[in-house]
Amino acid sequence: MRATIVHTLIYSIPKEIEKAKPEVVKPARSSPNYEEYFPMFRILEQGVAKEIAGKKVTFMLKVFEDNLIVEAETYFDFKTAQAILDFKELLSEESKKFAKKYKPSSFFEEYTFYLKKDYDNAQGYINANKNTIAALLKDEKSGLTQKEVDSTLLNRITYGKEDLTIIEWDGAFLFDKEGEFKDTISIIELANVQLLNLRLLDNSLQDDIGKIKDQLEPGGLRSFFRLSKFMKDIIKVRTQSVIELDSIDNSLKLYGDWYSARVYDMAARKLYLERWRSNVEKKLNVLKDIYEMIAHRMSENYNLLLEFTIVVLIVLEILLFLPT
Repeated sequence: MRATIVHTLIYSIPKEIEKAKPEVVKPARSSPNYEEYFPMFRILEQGVAKEIAGKKVTFMLKVFEDNLIVEAETYFDFKTAQAILDFKELLSEESKKFAKKYKPSSFFEEYTFYLKKDYDNAQGYINANKNTIAALLKDEKSGLTQKEVDSTLLNRITYGKEDLTIIEWDGAFLFDKEGEFKDTISIIELANVQLLNLRLLDNSLQDDIGKIKDQLEPGGLRSFFRLSKFMKDIIKVRTQSVIELDSIDNSLKLYGDWYSARVYDMAARKLYLERWRSNVEKKLNVLKDIYEMIAHRMSENYNLLLEFTIVVLIVLEILLFLPT
């Protein structure tokens, strides 16, 4: 099999890097007028070449908001899926070395694009190499059942007569005789950016809920005055998380054209973005329930304090009027 491979690693980094060359990715297959919706990346490093397993590999590092994207691109002509996937692992390890200096998150997303532009007929090429293509898209070295192969190859989008895109959860196979791959790659990369940030937010909320539950253990909130601070902490965590979730949802504003929207929708389904978003929303609801429970306890405590104060005042008033 001969094609170009673009292996991508995506990390979250501490902050967006301002000193980088901006690059706006415009759709190649249709041209709407509202350019403010085009994804804009910032190029950190470009055209960095290294030799890996006897092949020249070109690296590009770019950022989208506070996310680092490392792309390793090269041409390959391996005969088996196992050989290609073994080579992909080498690309991954080298890409991680490039990312280290930007203090990346421990969580990351990994996605691989296989690009083909020298073909007579896309469907004919797929039929001749369908087992290998499906194995690459599933990142499966040991092979797949025929049913799984056929199911994998159904996840496709076509726009013109000569282009075709197959999308899976671990990779995508792109056919285009004109070599117009950048916009499709960008859309799928940004879907992976959303996935990474949803995973990070989900993990952060899980940690926060765990800490809150520890404080809710018997005796954990003995002090009446700690309740108020505890509620403020919950409000802070939930507010920050809601803002972050909104930012994730708004990180990709689709062009509005048919092709880009279809690519994103299929990538979102394959990456289970809705499921991850649902997980985050459930944890936000847990925080809301905890807050309401603490607020109810606060109200009861205030009522008890008020009743106690009234009783004390009545007793004092009685004592004041008693004969000395």
